[in-house]
Amino acid sequence: MTLSPKLKNLLAATCYTLGLALAVYLSLLKIYALPCIGPGNCQAILYSIYGSVLRIPVGVFGSLLWFGVIFIPDQNKRVVLLTLLALSTAAFMAIQFFVLRGFCLYCTLHAVAAWGALMLHRERPRFWVALLALTLAGGSFYFSRQYVATHAQADAARAPQLSMLANNPAALSFLGPIWPRNPTLILSLDCAACLDQLDELTRQSYADRPSGPAVYLKTNDTNRALTLGFIAAVLAQRDMIRRDAFLATATVLLSEKETALGNPAIAAARLAAIFPAAAGELQIAEKIVTAQSKALASAGLGETTPLLIPRDGRVKPFFKPEELFP
Repeated sequence: MTLSPKLKNLLAATCYTLGLALAVYLSLLKIYALPCIGPGNCQAILYSIYGSVLRIPVGVFGSLLWFGVIFIPDQNKRVVLLTLLALSTAAFMAIQFFVLRGFCLYCTLHAVAAWGALMLHRERPRFWVALLALTLAGGSFYFSRQYVATHAQADAARAPQLSMLANNPAALSFLGPIWPRNPTLILSLDCAACLDQLDELTRQSYADRPSGPAVYLKTNDTNRALTLGFIAAVLAQRDMIRRDAFLATATVLLSEKETALGNPAIAAARLAAIFPAAAGELQIAEKIVTAQSKALASAGLGETTPLLIPRDGRVKPFFKPEELFP
């Protein structure tokens, strides 16, 4: 069936807009360590070892190619860029389905847009599609941040006693004694933003910070073994003060960041191999994890992490490292 010139132009504009918008949106998610919203297993794929090249999100490279496609007037050069885009998305789809064995809706739609644009390469894109794409990407990113923030606040609405979590016996004082002003920090070890928060903590200077937040590690069926191994590794380093043991264990875990996000069980096994003495602390770690799970469940918190809960009980899903040490 032959398409009319007007329909071809519309389809091409749709592909260019969708492709650039998705590339920019996925880049922003990765840069700001936000979770994917929607069906599939986007989180594991986006934050896998294949989601970055030289620590740069692959979406950034895709965005640059799309900008080139839109703004370079030469048709032959546009075909070269579109071919590179299409082949790259095909390779990523193969990795997605056959290596990671998952499904990322946004990555798949990006691949469809790239191949669609290649088939319609004779239709020269208008410059306005770039502005529309950036608007869509920015709006989607803003919605994602608001979704996380709203979800966290909804959790808080069900938990009027959140400020008391820091005083619960289950609270861990890994970064020093918990003083009356210190907040509560809730992390999950298979959460990209949480691992970024751990990375920030390893970069802090603690010379003038003798106290720290009350630390809770939220567990689920997927990350429980990793959380147990992490706590046991901290406890096993008896020749170090607790804060230094925590930071050292976090540094090792961060070296396995992609594995922790994609397959926490494998990350747990690697952590156990690096800290063999942790095996003798697993029973204590199990008691700590159980106590923390009960405390968080009684507080009514949902799945959102990381969270900062100051002493006034106001939940913050986005915060600066300085707020951990008031």
